[in-house]
Amino acid sequence: MHEAYEQDRLGFLLATVREHGPVVELSPGTVLVADPEAVHEVLKRTNTDFLMTQNRQKRSTAGHRGEAELDSWMTTRRATLSALAGEAVDAHLDWYATQVGALVDAWKRRGTVDDALPELTDLSTLAFAQLCLGRDDPELRSLVTALQLALLPIVGSNLRLPAPLAALSPTRRRAVRAQRDLTELLHRRVAEPSAGGLAHTLRSAGVPADPLVRMLTSMALASRLVSAAAISWIIAGLGDPGGQNGDGPLTATEVAHAVDESLRLWPPTWMLFRETDREQLCASWRIPADAAVMVSPYVSHRDPAVYADPLRYAPDRWEDLSPGPGAYLPFGGGSRWCLGGRLGKAQLLTAASVINREAVITTTTAPSTPNVRSSMIPDHFSFHVVARPSRSS
Repeated sequence: MHEAYEQDRLGFLLATVREHGPVVELSPGTVLVADPEAVHEVLKRTNTDFLMTQNRQKRSTAGHRGEAELDSWMTTRRATLSALAGEAVDAHLDWYATQVGALVDAWKRRGTVDDALPELTDLSTLAFAQLCLGRDDPELRSLVTALQLALLPIVGSNLRLPAPLAALSPTRRRAVRAQRDLTELLHRRVAEPSAGGLAHTLRSAGVPADPLVRMLTSMALASRLVSAAAISWIIAGLGDPGGQNGDGPLTATEVAHAVDESLRLWPPTWMLFRETDREQLCASWRIPADAAVMVSPYVSHRDPAVYADPLRYAPDRWEDLSPGPGAYLPFGGGSRWCLGGRLGKAQLLTAASVINREAVITTTTAPSTPNVRSSMIPDHFSFHVVARPSRSS
């Protein structure tokens, strides 16, 4: 099973669900949940019955509600959600639209873009600095990039070493050093009197420095590659013959449908993990104690009972589609749904709107099998870009 999964993770999961049903014990103690009702239960009951015991760095964290570390984290989450609204977010989206427009102009001058992911990743890192500090910070961007690169081999591996052995591995030591450097810089930045952006808002609201820095670190890691991958997939959709990008600019509603469809077919966060510490009844399914529970938005988004012809890119399906709980999960769900989900979706809509207004995209090399060693990213994807003709021409 392990070898088949490693050879083609996405294909293995889809084939397993087709052959064995929507809740499958892949191996003793590892359960894949794809039934929408059961998925909804897993996510809704996170922090009580289904636990997140590892963070993005695959380090152990408190998983039970009532534990001081988790309660502090959830309190900071709530404060951050409150801060990610209003005029400050509107101003950030205006700034972001300008940045996307400048990038599209550069693409039009080049004509063909062989790999947009590095530029989009740089843009995501810049957007994080702008959002959190109210300004660019090259040192911050450099350290966020260093930490994510150090974490990639850890996140992409299924090997889970005992803590003492993990701490000795050179890969883990590099990641620890990178996180220490970023943590120290963020502590200095949020303490500066001139600190602006989200950091200033949260400090003014009384959020202590330590949980604030942990939250900013998590946001940096969550947004950098995920946002870049999502925009890459949106571009792939717009360049698809079914994307209609060349038939005149899409309406705002059509752009929103294109974003939703790209997130359905190619969710950058393609796998969510939970654990059980005792047997759980989930919908009509029994999940054993001490199980690793896998929820794959990629698999859930290909359920033919919810999505007709699920492998086809079809933005117009969203004209009359409203998936039920547990069926559409681009930003997760439940109490631990993506903290930046609303802002992230707004940024994707902004990017798609600017690209649609300013350019005609034609795919020259369609994405091959997605790379899923961390976020789901398109491999070997290139596209041609020309300026969209003005209405008067």
